[in-house]
Amino acid sequence: MRPCASGTVLKNDLSQAIDRKKVKVYATLSMGPLLRTEMEGCRVELFTQPAVVGPLLNGAVAQTRAADGTVSTRAPQAGKNIRLTGRNIKLAGADASVGVTFTSVETPSKKVFVPLEDVTVNEPKQLIFVLPAGVTDGLWRVKICTQYGSGGHNVVKPRVYELDEPMGVGSAYQVPDSGSGSGSGNGGSGEDGDQNEYPLG
Repeated sequence: MRPCASGTVLKNDLSQAIDRKKVKVYATLSMGPLLRTEMEGCRVELFTQPAVVGPLLNGAVAQTRAADGTVSTRAPQAGKNIRLTGRNIKLAGADASVGVTFTSVETPSKKVFVPLEDVTVNEPKQLIFVLPAGVTDGLWRVKICTQYGSGGHNVVKPRVYELDEPMGVGSAYQVPDSGSGSGSGNGGSGEDGDQNEYPLG
């Protein structure tokens, strides 16, 4: 061990006690041969805990299937099926808030709730149900709430996720850009996409 000091002391400071704020006192340690040998034999263990992640709501899309089997994207309309895509969006849990909530952009106080029992297809990557009559033409924010966990086990606290952009219904619907695969724009995307490209799971 070697004691050291660093700092700046002026001539007029020599007649009084050294200001410890100006001079830093420390010690340097040098490892001996034995300590170096022991350090080489050390093993480092890292403990990592997975972050708590919630659902990822990726897009909303409405489709029409023709008699020949071809599928085309259409504007979401009340009374017709709509499909929400994402990851870990399966509705599960006994909490009263579990379900899908539509909130009008024009009138935020206007909300339409779709409970779990009204969802006909309830899977981790997609939800399919009939768009309620209360979701009229206009822009709507879409939010899901679920207690479904990434490991398939329900979590205690409900998790919530909302579409990045409002969904256009009826006359407010806009056809997505052809190059868009995220489905988070007005009305969502007509393609399934690869859900694994998103970091939340």
